[in-house]
Amino acid sequence: MIVDIKTGVELFPDINEITNTYLSPIAAYEAWAGELGLNPATDLGGLIRADDGSTEIDVGFITTIGGNSTKVMQSSEGSIAVWLNDSVGISNTSRAISGVIPQHTTVPRAYQSRAGNNPPLIFNFKNPTIDSGSWAPKWNKTLDTAIIYCEWASYGSQSVNNSKVAIRLSKGEIEIVCMADAASTGSKFQIFMMDSTSNSGTAIDGNGNFGLLLSPNVVYTFTSVLPLNINGHVTDVDGQPTSSPVRAYYRSNGNLAASGMSDQVTGYYSLQVPDGEYYVVCLDSGINDLNALILDRVIPVE
Repeated sequence: MIVDIKTGVELFPDINEITNTYLSPIAAYEAWAGELGLNPATDLGGLIRADDGSTEIDVGFITTIGGNSTKVMQSSEGSIAVWLNDSVGISNTSRAISGVIPQHTTVPRAYQSRAGNNPPLIFNFKNPTIDSGSWAPKWNKTLDTAIIYCEWASYGSQSVNNSKVAIRLSKGEIEIVCMADAASTGSKFQIFMMDSTSNSGTAIDGNGNFGLLLSPNVVYTFTSVLPLNINGHVTDVDGQPTSSPVRAYYRSNGNLAASGMSDQVTGYYSLQVPDGEYYVVCLDSGINDLNALILDRVIPVE
C-alpha cells in the first residue's frame, strides 16, 4: 500500500508493472475511451500545452483512497500528480524535484506546489536532463473515472526526446501506459513521494518511490488495480493435456487483454486480467486443423 508519509492516509495500492497489451499510450487511451463510452477525440480542456508552466484540473471525484481532493496537477516538465486535500493557498510553479533513491534523477522545474503543501505523489515522464514542453494533452471523464493523455518532448520540437503517457484514474486506482519514442534516450518514468505538509521540493523516503529508464520504442504498463485470474486446462482430441495459445479479449470492445500458453504436461493456463467480462479463445497449435474453442462471458476470479 502506498501511504502518505506525513499523515498516514492511504493513497493507492502498490503500483506494479504488468504485461503490456497496448501498441502505444494513445492506443491505450482510445481503448479506455471505448470501454467508458467516451469519444477519444473529445478534450475537456484545462491541461496545458506549454514550455514552462503547470495547471490543475478537477476530475469531479476523489482520486485517492483516503484523501478528499478531486484535483490533478499537470506540468510542462513531465509531471502528473494527485493532491491529498484542496487547502487554499497560492500555487508555487516551476518547482524542481530532488530524488531520494538511487533510481531517481532530479527533474528541474517539474511540478506545482501550493503555499504550504505538496502533492503527496508525483508521476514524472521525461528525460530529466532536457528542458521540455508538454504536447498534445487531452482528457475526458465519466462520473468516476478520468483518462489523461500527454506527451513531453523538447520545448522546441514535439519529435525530439518524446515521451508519451496515458493514465486512467479512479478513486484509489491508477493505470499507466508509457513509452519513449524510438529516437529518445534518457527518458525515465519516476514516482516521487513528497512531503504533503510542506512545499519542499525534495522527495522523502517511503514505499512508492520508483525510477525506471525507459527503453526506446518499448511500451510499459503499470497498475495499482489488483489483477484477477482466468484459469483452465486445455486438452487435445484424445483428452490429453496439450500446449496451445490461449487469449482473453474484452467482451465490450474485442481488444486483447492477456495471452499465454497452456502447459504441455498439465494443459493448465492462467491469465491475469482486470475485473470485467471476457471471451477466451483457445487455438489449435497442432496438426489437427481444429477450429478454435471459444468460451464466452468469462468472469475472472481472485
